[in-house]
Amino acid sequence: MPGEESAPVEHSGRGAMRYVRTAAPCWKVLALAAVALLAGLGCHESHRQRGTLQLALTGEIRSLDPVRVGDSASGLVAGQIFEGLVQFDNSLSIRPALAESWTVSLDGTLWTFTLRDGVRFHDDPAFPGGVGRAVAAADVKYSFERVVNPKSLSIGWWIFNGRVVGADAYREELLAAEREGRAPAVSGVIGFRVLDERTFQIELTHPFAPFLYLLAMSYTWVVPREALELYGEDFSRHPVGTGPFVLEEWSPGQRVRLARNPHYWEVDERGRQLPHLDSVEVRMLRDSLVAFLEFERGNLDVTGIPPEMWPKVMTGERTLAEPYTKYQLLSCPSLTVQYFGFLMTDAPLGAHKLLRQAFNYAVDRQGIVDHVLNGRGIPARGVLPPGIPGYNPELKGYDYDPSRARELLAEAGYPGGEGLPEIVLQLNSGGTENEDIAEVVQQQLADIGVRVSLRLIAWPQHLDSIDRGLASFFRLGWVADYPDPENFLALLYSKNVAPAGPNATRFENEEFDRLYREALASGDEAERLRLYQQAERIVVDQAPWLFLFHGEVYRLEQPYVRGYPVNPMDLNILKHVWFEE
Repeated sequence: MPGEESAPVEHSGRGAMRYVRTAAPCWKVLALAAVALLAGLGCHESHRQRGTLQLALTGEIRSLDPVRVGDSASGLVAGQIFEGLVQFDNSLSIRPALAESWTVSLDGTLWTFTLRDGVRFHDDPAFPGGVGRAVAAADVKYSFERVVNPKSLSIGWWIFNGRVVGADAYREELLAAEREGRAPAVSGVIGFRVLDERTFQIELTHPFAPFLYLLAMSYTWVVPREALELYGEDFSRHPVGTGPFVLEEWSPGQRVRLARNPHYWEVDERGRQLPHLDSVEVRMLRDSLVAFLEFERGNLDVTGIPPEMWPKVMTGERTLAEPYTKYQLLSCPSLTVQYFGFLMTDAPLGAHKLLRQAFNYAVDRQGIVDHVLNGRGIPARGVLPPGIPGYNPELKGYDYDPSRARELLAEAGYPGGEGLPEIVLQLNSGGTENEDIAEVVQQQLADIGVRVSLRLIAWPQHLDSIDRGLASFFRLGWVADYPDPENFLALLYSKNVAPAGPNATRFENEEFDRLYREALASGDEAERLRLYQQAERIVVDQAPWLFLFHGEVYRLEQPYVRGYPVNPMDLNILKHVWFEE
């Protein structure tokens, strides 16, 4: 998922996170958090409090309509309002959500889900008497077909594209009917089937190993038809879901306030209804240092650690320094990659592989990690982050080699940068880290004769211009939507070209596509990972990205916050959070 500098941890990129080189394994952090939580339940039960969780975003929310939620800032808020058939827990395992159970055919193509009984949509004027009705299988079909329908402007079409029987045909017919000014000849996707009120079935065109992961993503969260028909294009401002919180207020650029859903279906391990909090307030502060100072003043319950504060807050052993030891420190390796993308359909960068390779050799990734990020990262040699299946530690990538960069620049026809126009690097605002990294890259490219100027714009406009193919050289990142290498390599698959999918660079390579498809079709896990590694080597050679670094999640919490552990995908699961007095 793309993410900006946002959320209660510092974010950077269309994948967001905190950056360090090493830290305790995430399972260990989660285990300690679980022990602390159980201790709290056993010893301090009388001191459990609800209250309002105070968070901050250093960026803007793009949309609260699930089919448009593709960045971490929007996902933090929308993820409390909506749910899908299944959900991730903090260990990144798939858990039941709206579906209480499911089965899959022996050939892996027919998935049948039984919906949980009695789950209600939020109370809303869209329903008779303002009372939310029970979720039915027809709501799932309606929500999934919105992802396919081009009129919804979904950015998640790629998750069903080529995977669900009839999905491509339905989308093509809708587009054709729109062009020809007639009614569509089909009424829906034949691979999405309502068997009865509580049974929903999906037929795939072929087996897809990480399919359940797709159904935990934001695009597949379930929405009611009545609310879409009432609010239309304004549904994003009036979101209606089944989640633990209800939108109470959204003042763009200022704050979002979520109230507890009193009819939420889920209970905790002791049978108490979730969520524990009364409300969540998310403030838009735009600057990570301002957010940290607000945390110090007690006005926020959670924060990241801004780069400028890292030497004061952290010791060389990655523990808290005085006087910050009073806070809780949580850290975890993250499944992220940060990069600068080249628009492959635009000259000169997209037209010259040697030029893109020269850019990659010109950048000192280790220096950026050491001096800009204070050691909070791992230089990226390819697409896949450490910790994900298929990560290749032997992948060479691009060393810092300015001499080689100058040679390639000359081979590309631009000796010493002569004849090369000034390159504009577009990046999103929100904290100083993005700008610090961009300025280092700007200087290192200048050292080989390449002139680069920086264009800093707001996050929503940044994403929009990239989706529309208006930025030739741009900053992005990716936080895993699910813990499988396919989710990262999907960023380079030709059928996922933006805005319909996450291929923001519009990279197309027949051999890469072939290996990607073969990996998806393989039932042999070892063979599948081998094919992914071959595909990754093609990406590194073609260099549609200027590879930067992988990160980690780092978070500070006030001493009284409970039930809010970190995880490698930076999922913000707030329904379990509570306060100890």
